[in-house]
Amino acid sequence: MSTRTLLRVFISIVALAGFSVSSSPRSAMAICLTPPGDITGDGTAAVTDVQCNILMNLWSLGGQVDDVPTCLKGQGSPAFIADHNCDKVVNISDTLLAVSFALKQLLAVELDANANQCVDACETDLDGDGDYDFTDCSPLYAGIFTGTPELCNGFDDNCNGLVDEPAAGSVKASCQNGNFCDGEETCKAYPTNLGVQFSEILVNPAA
Repeated sequence: MSTRTLLRVFISIVALAGFSVSSSPRSAMAICLTPPGDITGDGTAAVTDVQCNILMNLWSLGGQVDDVPTCLKGQGSPAFIADHNCDKVVNISDTLLAVSFALKQLLAVELDANANQCVDACETDLDGDGDYDFTDCSPLYAGIFTGTPELCNGFDDNCNGLVDEPAAGSVKASCQNGNFCDGEETCKAYPTNLGVQFSEILVNPAA
């Protein structure tokens, strides 16, 4: 089945179902993939990725209450979903981008000014710590980002989903005052300027 045919089928399904392609999903995390558009994780962007994007569209339009489609196996799955333009909704715009990736077409300059096949909206870094906002678990605080040493402060400093993990040597080191004989520790204080961040929105609690 050709990509053009797949798109026609998808648009028909959406029209018949009476869905709005701009419905807000319950949650979304976007990421630029390598190679671009490879959401199935097979090492290339092809028609199978477009098909998977269509399934992701229908999953999102249905309120994201079912399991994530099993075709989604790209890096970051299953937390990552196929929001290629990083607008926090999975819709037909993302499927059109999937088609561009599958056809190895360059993205429009309005979307990708630096021509790196990653939509510019996905490359924002609000706190300037070098970690893009879609992977930075604290995008408003520069002291916390992917790869930074974990400290003993009750927070996930390195954005790996673990807090003050004992296996990180930097955790123990951050709680020492330099005198190993007095039994006292001086742990770094909890950050106070993290801001407010919404990580999930439940669209249909009754479901």
